[in-house]
Amino acid sequence: MNHSLQKRIDTIFDHLYASSSIKNPETIAYEFSKLLHTGIYIEDKDNIKPAFKEFMPIGSNSLFRQDKSNVKNVRIKFKEMNEEWGLYSSDPSILFSDQDISYICSVLFDLPLQNKTIDILGDALEIFRNYSIKSLGGQFFTDSIITKLAIDMIDFSALKGENFIDLCSGTGGFLLAAINKIKKDLEINSIHNDGTLANIVINQVIGKEIDATICNAANRNIQTRLGMKYDYVMQADSLKIDGSYVSKYDCIATNPPFGTKTTIKDENILQSYELAFRPGTKQVVSTPPDILFLEKNIQLLKSETGRLAIVLPYQILSGPKAYNIRKWLLEKCKIIAVIDLPSETFQPHTGTKTSLLLLSKRTKPDLNFSDQNYSIFFSKPKWIGHDRRGHIVYKKNPDGSQSSEVLCDIDKVYQDWLSYKEKGSVDSDISYIQNAKTLITDESLRINALFYSNSATKTNDNCVELKALVKKIFYPGRFKRYYVNSETNSVPFLGGSNITEHIVSTKKYLSKDDPHLQQLIVHEGWILITRSGTTGIVSIVPKEWDGFAISEHVIRIIPDPQKEDPNFIFAFLQSDNAKEQISKHVFGSVIDEISPDSVGKILVPVIPEEKKIEISKVIDKYKKLRNDSIINYHNAQLLVQQVI
Repeated sequence: MNHSLQKRIDTIFDHLYASSSIKNPETIAYEFSKLLHTGIYIEDKDNIKPAFKEFMPIGSNSLFRQDKSNVKNVRIKFKEMNEEWGLYSSDPSILFSDQDISYICSVLFDLPLQNKTIDILGDALEIFRNYSIKSLGGQFFTDSIITKLAIDMIDFSALKGENFIDLCSGTGGFLLAAINKIKKDLEINSIHNDGTLANIVINQVIGKEIDATICNAANRNIQTRLGMKYDYVMQADSLKIDGSYVSKYDCIATNPPFGTKTTIKDENILQSYELAFRPGTKQVVSTPPDILFLEKNIQLLKSETGRLAIVLPYQILSGPKAYNIRKWLLEKCKIIAVIDLPSETFQPHTGTKTSLLLLSKRTKPDLNFSDQNYSIFFSKPKWIGHDRRGHIVYKKNPDGSQSSEVLCDIDKVYQDWLSYKEKGSVDSDISYIQNAKTLITDESLRINALFYSNSATKTNDNCVELKALVKKIFYPGRFKRYYVNSETNSVPFLGGSNITEHIVSTKKYLSKDDPHLQQLIVHEGWILITRSGTTGIVSIVPKEWDGFAISEHVIRIIPDPQKEDPNFIFAFLQSDNAKEQISKHVFGSVIDEISPDSVGKILVPVIPEEKKIEISKVIDKYKKLRNDSIINYHNAQLLVQQVI
């Protein structure tokens, strides 16, 4: 994406939103494309470059004055362009007012529109598409950086006769990426026939979208790009398409709608999907659309040679509740690559964490996991180029100042992928290779990239699982809590954010008569780990907290001094090694979570006894000082109360 252009488009959009009678992002994008095509025509036919150089430039704080004579010329040139190129045959004029045209051209006055190094029109439409998505709620938008990565990694080649489909087209992001790939391949092969691109797209690229408004937006985007009116995206419920589509497609890339709250409940639809059946039964259950779309896309894929790139919630690839989905997936498909996308990828529209999964369909299911000897490319990029509010983030210079380079390492993922394809290996801090056999040795069959990262798997060879060194690892069940106002006949209730505090500030108390109280009670020496939200915070219950109630969002570890020194376990769980082990077990698409089972699998190193005793003595000092500070604080408060 041309970020200099994005700043200009932002300026133009803000002006139009404030001053123009045209405020709909779709319409703005369409009318703006008329101006850009007119500018391209001026540069091509009149050899005037940049096309709008005669317009008065607009400074950031300048007042604006219309340039009427040049606007009149732009309108004349639009008609000439339209008559010769026929791009807007049913539109006799540009709908922007003279003032709007003058302003827009003034912002673009020094920008050559026939720049061979960048796609000005394509980038501009992508930026306006982003505005359109924001006005529609954001649920259909996939960053163009990700759509390009997906198309490049599945290596879609229309010139080799391959076809492509996106069953959840939204406003056309993956389709536009596929079109750009075709355009690039045509240029590489020196094919410059103006109608070739559109004809290939019409015959080999298909989009489907259930929402009529979104479908219209997608077609407008693609029509503007290709200059040919055609319904590139068909309105349809893709979950209902018939068997004529099965095993038909070479390449598929898509971002299906997410959500456990918006499940599919139509039994007639569910009967067509294996993943809609309760495991081991013939009973269908309401199922999230992303799961059904995963299966539908695999149904449509050609066996062995077909490639699917699909954005999925992180939960599906890592969460315990999605085990049966992963088992089904490994039986039906070969995993080609897994990219854990940065958490900001879909923000500010949604905080859902996602992964990009690439796979191929097996000819026959591998029901006993006997055919899992192949390599998988994993990557976990850190930066997407914007923050959680959607603002562009730039790299820092060595002196701490902001550079002009966007902070994004998605291109690095693709370079690592090319290295892997060429050499079978990769030397990278974000990408790595694992054999599929590793996946099936994990009893949870996790597929997420983080779980297989090298940094998260380095441990001492001489280790013991934590669950073998303690009495119990658990957290209480969830139930409604009834708080009381008085501290009399009650116990303090602490949340996960309180467990590392020395001086607890809580106004929540539970009655000692609460029938569920005992499930929440903790005792001195128990080790605590936060399990949701901010996961992996470790603490230990001081003497002064014995008998306090603590939230079910905190995992309890009951030590067993006969098996291992509790102080050593507590100290180790605070280490970077333990934190890395905890982090690789995190699952959840919106809220991070860890489970007692995964905590139990933390590998604790076996160390010399004298070192263990030394560590234990230090922790004893820490516990005494912490408890003393709590007592001294409360004593000070009592003294204050006596004198005021």
